[in-house]
Amino acid sequence: MLSISLLTLAVFAAGAAADDSIYSNVPPPPVEYNSVAPYDTTPAGYLTSTPPYVPTDPYVTTSNVYDTTSDVYQVTSDVYQITSDEYQVTSNEYQTTSDGYQVTSDEYQTTSNEYQTTSDEYQTTSNEYQTTSDEYQTTSDEYQTTSDEYQTTSNEYQTTSNEYQTTSNEYQTTSNEYQTTSNEYQTTSTYCNEGGYNTGYSGLFCNYYADIHSTSPARIHH
Repeated sequence: MLSISLLTLAVFAAGAAADDSIYSNVPPPPVEYNSVAPYDTTPAGYLTSTPPYVPTDPYVTTSNVYDTTSDVYQVTSDVYQITSDEYQVTSNEYQTTSDGYQVTSDEYQTTSNEYQTTSDEYQTTSNEYQTTSDEYQTTSDEYQTTSDEYQTTSNEYQTTSNEYQTTSNEYQTTSNEYQTTSNEYQTTSTYCNEGGYNTGYSGLFCNYYADIHSTSPARIHH
C-alpha cells in the first residue's frame, strides 16, 4: 500500500514538473500595438499632420508574427494531449493492481478527461489569437481609409481657392462700373456744341471743352 502511494506521488510530481516546463516555454500574450508604434514619420502631404497616420509594413509583419505565436500555442495543446494519454496508461496500471483500486482507477480516468478538456481550451486560445491577428489586419485597412479622407480635405481646399478666384472677378466687374461713370462725365462735356458763344460760362471754359472734342467754341444748349 505504501509503495503504491509513493508511486502515485511520483507520477503526480512528474506531471507537475512537466507542466512547469511547458509553461516556461510558452511565450507571453501579445501586447497592444499602442506600446509599439513605428509610425511613418515622412509621408507626403497631409499625412505629416496629427495622427492617425498610415501604418507601414512593420504592422503587417507584426500581424504575421502573431500568426506564428498562434502556431506555438497549437503545439502546446498537443503536448497536453500526450500528457493526458500518459495518465490513461497510469490508470490502466492501477486497474491491474487490484479490485480495491478500481475506484481509484476511475478517479484517474476522470483526471485524464480533465486534461483532455484543458487541451481543448488551449485549442480555443489558439483560435482567439488567430482572430486577434485578423483584427489587426483590419485596423491597417481603417488607417488606409483615413488617408483617403485627408485627400478629400485637400480637394475642399482647392474648391475654396476657386471661390476666391470668383471674388476676384467681381472686383473686376466693379472696375468696369467705374469706367462707365467716367463715360457719363465725358458725355456731360459734349453739351458745348459747335458755333455760337457760351451762355452762362466764360469763353475759356467753353473753349476748354471744345478743344477736347476738336470743336470750335460752342454755345451751351439748355
